[in-house]
Amino acid sequence: MLARNKTEEELHKEIARLQTRLAKAEECFNVFSDISSEGIIIHENENIIEATKAAVIMLGYEGSELIGKKISDIIDNTSFVELAKKMESKGMHNLEASVKTKSGSHRICFMRAGTINYKGFPAGMLVINDISARKDTEKEINERFRKLSEASFEAIMIHENGKIIDVNEACTKLFGYTREELINKIAFDMAVEEDREFVKQQVQEKNELPYEARGRRKDGSVFSGELNAKEIIYNGKTVRVVAIRDISDRKLYEAQLRQVNEDYENLIRQSPDGIFILDEKGKILFANPSAHHILGIRSQDEIRGKSTFNFVLPQYHEQIRERAVLLREGYSLPFMSMEAVRIDGSVVKIEYKPIMIDYHGKKAVLVVYHDIDYQEELTREKMRSKIAEETNSILKNEIEDRKIVEAKLSKSEKQYKIQSAKLNSIIESSSHLVWTVDKTIALTSFNTNFADWMENAYGSRPEIKTVINAGKFANTKEHNDFRNKKYKAVFAGSPQHFEIKLNNRNENTVWLEIYLNPIYDENGVVKEVSGIAHDITEKKEAEEKIKQSLTEKEVLLKEVHHRVKNNLQVISSILNLQSSYIADKKVIELLKESQNRIKSMSFIHESLYQSKDFSSVKFSGYIQHLVNNLLLSYKPKEKNISLIQKIDNVFLNLDQAIPCGLIINELVSNALKYAFKKRGKGELCISIAEDKKDNVKITIADNGPGLPKGVNYRNTQSLGLQLVMVLVSQLRGVIQLNNKKGAKYIITFNKQNVN
Repeated sequence: MLARNKTEEELHKEIARLQTRLAKAEECFNVFSDISSEGIIIHENENIIEATKAAVIMLGYEGSELIGKKISDIIDNTSFVELAKKMESKGMHNLEASVKTKSGSHRICFMRAGTINYKGFPAGMLVINDISARKDTEKEINERFRKLSEASFEAIMIHENGKIIDVNEACTKLFGYTREELINKIAFDMAVEEDREFVKQQVQEKNELPYEARGRRKDGSVFSGELNAKEIIYNGKTVRVVAIRDISDRKLYEAQLRQVNEDYENLIRQSPDGIFILDEKGKILFANPSAHHILGIRSQDEIRGKSTFNFVLPQYHEQIRERAVLLREGYSLPFMSMEAVRIDGSVVKIEYKPIMIDYHGKKAVLVVYHDIDYQEELTREKMRSKIAEETNSILKNEIEDRKIVEAKLSKSEKQYKIQSAKLNSIIESSSHLVWTVDKTIALTSFNTNFADWMENAYGSRPEIKTVINAGKFANTKEHNDFRNKKYKAVFAGSPQHFEIKLNNRNENTVWLEIYLNPIYDENGVVKEVSGIAHDITEKKEAEEKIKQSLTEKEVLLKEVHHRVKNNLQVISSILNLQSSYIADKKVIELLKESQNRIKSMSFIHESLYQSKDFSSVKFSGYIQHLVNNLLLSYKPKEKNISLIQKIDNVFLNLDQAIPCGLIINELVSNALKYAFKKRGKGELCISIAEDKKDNVKITIADNGPGLPKGVNYRNTQSLGLQLVMVLVSQLRGVIQLNNKKGAKYIITFNKQNVN
């Protein structure tokens, strides 16, 4: 009996100890409930039996209102089904779920769910973290990235381990598929079979440098592409963004250019004519094998440093100089004959023609010439051979041949008269003005239409030997000097084509389009000049109307840029107004950054509608405007920050000006926000320079502490720096960071033509 009482006493003590431990456990749970930022819910058979303070506040309840409610009351149906499946197995499980608050709104939460021993019996436990704000931020970033990719002219493809998850409109156009057809395709399958392993290798190596590969469209056609790729976080996952530029036309042009250069070089070397290439001072830069043969040149050393005058008789030097002047003025010169001196001192008669060309990026003269003596000797030899073969036949049939010859001559004379009559009939019936003049600019012949026009314009009918620039037919001195210069050029052997404006005797404006051509005698000397003209007054009036129409379109284009600029300013004002209703400093900062990006684009359109040239923007003036705006927006009053600018006059087209403006906006904003937190004198340096090869270099530097160690500026969570990397890639440029003394960014790219 005593032993039994002792056992009961021990049992009561054990129960007391357990009750004390349970009270302490409940006290710890209550303390943890007050201090924990995570919401914890204990439930039995889906009924909530305990909840921490954080869970109650997170779900919008008060006090003990959650106790007694079911799990299905606070979790939506889809998430509840997923939770029930996970709870069937042991251990703790992670999931994202949509949670319903007391007010009926929904929050996205990260949950850990499992089974615990609660007060001596098994119960379910949910640990809840509200991630709605993070999800909203991710959604906003993804939406911004989506809009940026849709605005890009390049094809953008996003894939996860090779599986396509998103594309922009430019990508669908490039491959010929719809967006729905491309989603879930394997990205590597979009390349031709021969290039697939190469593309896979670039992905495996995480290559971020540009490379080339061929793609296959839906219709089976193949194109050459230039690819730029980078890994980013997209919808919470690590994905690869690929920008694809179609370079098929560039590849075709390069191949054609190589073929043309090869053909041109072979043509010059194999040409039977001698060819010299001279610099603007007349020095010989190149001579082909035929040139060596005609002038007796044995090696290139014999002509190195010499000019054409070393191979021409002195009496022709003046002729060469006069033709060189006409050539530089843009006239096309015909072949002319002269005598050249060979290396051995002998003289050879040649016929030559100069042509202006571009040689290794500089102006040069290509001279084509051939040996007239050699050609004439060949002709004479052929004639001698033919005469020798026919001599016997001619001697035997002298009488018969003479009769035949006389008959042929008679027939030729008749044909000549018929042809002359036809030609005169054509000239007389032509609606054009036709005439010829001698070296005194006196008429030697003209058609009726010319005489009628002159009589109508000047009130007098011309005659043979009438000087058309004098007496009754004289015009203003400027007009007469212009026409005399044109006739002088034709008598030098250069045909002329020009338009001229005249006032007739009724003071009406008349426009003529005139062609002047040399008429040579049997010795190759220009004896007369022929002229053909027609009235183009109506054509000129039509051109004037077209110019007026273009002026109207320019005004309309200015208005478009003005309205775009105004619309962007309205958006900026809306963001500014919205920020006044927000207390969260981070959200206000995001709105301010968006506002500055919009202003960056707005300044571009403001520059365009104030400019006469819509094809390019004066980027130097635009940058000064942009940087001053950022200083007003970010520079604290108590900070002493000096701005150092070294900006050349650089002009960019719209496609390059907007990305450059956004890059500078992001880098200058970062410097103003983070580089000058300590008191003291701060310096912000901005320089823009352009070299002779159209390469633009932009440098943005500060004297702050620089980027923290371990931060990879090419792969960071900062939206601003991610945007900078994408925009530099769009410019096909290169970005470098010098982080030794502050942050110094250097961006270089090649400027596109602004024509």
